[in-house]
Amino acid sequence: MQALKAVIRSLGLLFLLGVLFGIIFITDTLLLTSKQNQLNYIPAEAELVVRIHSRAIIEQTLQSVLIDSEDTKLVNTLYRKLKQQTKKGKRITNDGIDYLSDIVLFQLPFKTSYVLGILVKLNDEDAFEETIGSTVSAQRVAVTHNEVGLILTYKGKENDHASSIDLEQLADNILSNSTQKQKAPQSNKSLVSVGGKLGRFELHLAKNTLEFSGTFSPNTSINRPAGNRLQAKGFHLSASHLSDLPFAMDDVPLENISFNFLGIGAPNDYGIPKINFELLVGFHQKIDVATLLKDKIGDALVFSDDKQEISVMNHSYYFKKLNDSSFYMGSTKAPVLERTNSSNLFQVSGNPSSFFAYKSNSIALTVIEMNPLFHATKQLAQATQSMNIQLVKKDEKRLDFTGQICFKKGKSPINEMIRFLMSANFLP
Repeated sequence: MQALKAVIRSLGLLFLLGVLFGIIFITDTLLLTSKQNQLNYIPAEAELVVRIHSRAIIEQTLQSVLIDSEDTKLVNTLYRKLKQQTKKGKRITNDGIDYLSDIVLFQLPFKTSYVLGILVKLNDEDAFEETIGSTVSAQRVAVTHNEVGLILTYKGKENDHASSIDLEQLADNILSNSTQKQKAPQSNKSLVSVGGKLGRFELHLAKNTLEFSGTFSPNTSINRPAGNRLQAKGFHLSASHLSDLPFAMDDVPLENISFNFLGIGAPNDYGIPKINFELLVGFHQKIDVATLLKDKIGDALVFSDDKQEISVMNHSYYFKKLNDSSFYMGSTKAPVLERTNSSNLFQVSGNPSSFFAYKSNSIALTVIEMNPLFHATKQLAQATQSMNIQLVKKDEKRLDFTGQICFKKGKSPINEMIRFLMSANFLP
C-alpha cells in the first residue's frame, strides 16, 4: 500500500510538472504574438510607474523551482498545498485578467491627493466586470476598453473632493486619446522595472543573486558637507542628509544615522540576550537626547548618575553626547568614527543572518518565534549570504541606487522568496 501511495504521489508530481511546462509553452508561443495593449495607456503625468514582467517571473520561477533546483522539500510543500486546495474544493475564480501579460501600476496626482492605478490585459472583459467591477466603491472604480482593464483607487480622505463619478471620468480619459501618454518602462530582461518622473529602477535575477539598479532625481539640492559616521563593522547601515528627504521623527528631522550590529551576546537573568551594537545619531537642530530616548524606549531605559552609561532591559551600554544635536550609544566604549563621503547618502552591507544568531530559552523569544512572519523572516535571512545596497549622489540632478542580495550556495533567490511567502502565510 505504501508503495502504491508513493507511485501515485510520483504520478501527481509528474502531472504538476506537465502542467507547469505547459505554462512555459504558452508563454513562449501565445505571448510572442499577443499585443500588450495595457502598455499604451500610461498617463504622461504619472509620477511613478511600475511594470511587473509576468512572463519573465513565471519562466524564472519554473526554471528555478523545477529545473535548476534540487529543493525537493519546496516542491513537496507546493504539491501538498495544491492537494489541500483540491480537497477543499477551492477553484480559481476567473476574473478575466491575462496574468501571462505584464501588469502596470502607477501613481497619478489627482484632486487634493493622488490615485493608484492598475493596468492589466484582459482575456474576458465580461468576467472582469462581473468580478473586479462588481466591487467598486466611492473611491475605487474599474473600467474596460479594448481588452484592457483599469482599476483606479483614490488615496485621499473619504469625500475629499473626489467621487466615483470623478474617478470614472478620469478612467475614461486615460483609456482614450484625451490625455497624453508616456512609454512603459523597458524590460531589459528584468523582473520588475520602474519609471516615471521620479526616475527609473530595475530588478534582475542572477544565479544566486538579486541585483537592482536605478537612477532618481532629488527634489532638493544636496550641497552641505556630510558629518561623521561609524566605521563599518558587522552588519552596517548608514544614511546622511536625511533632513533633505521627507523623513522626520516627531517633527525633529534626522540629519544622519550610522549603525553597526555586532552580534548577540549571552542572555541576562531574565533570559533576554544582549544585543551588541554601535549607534550614532545626528539631528538637524538642537535636541534633548535624554527626553527623546525616554519617550521612545520608556521605563526600560535607565541613565547612570553621570549619564555616561545607560541600561536597557537590564543590559548596560555606553552613552556619550557628542554635541547639542548628536549622540552615541553602544557596546563599544570608544567607537571608530570617520568622515562621511558627502556623495554617499545611504549604505547597507553585511550578513542579515547575524540578527538571528542567538541562543535563549526565554518565554518572550519563544512566543516571538511562533509568529509566522518572524519565523519566515528568520528563515529568509539565514539563507542569505550578504547584501550591499548604496544610494550615491552623482550630480545635482542624479542619484544612483545599486544593490545586490547574495544567497548562500545552493540557495535560489526565487525559491527562498516562495518559501518566505508560504511560511508567512501570504500564500493560501
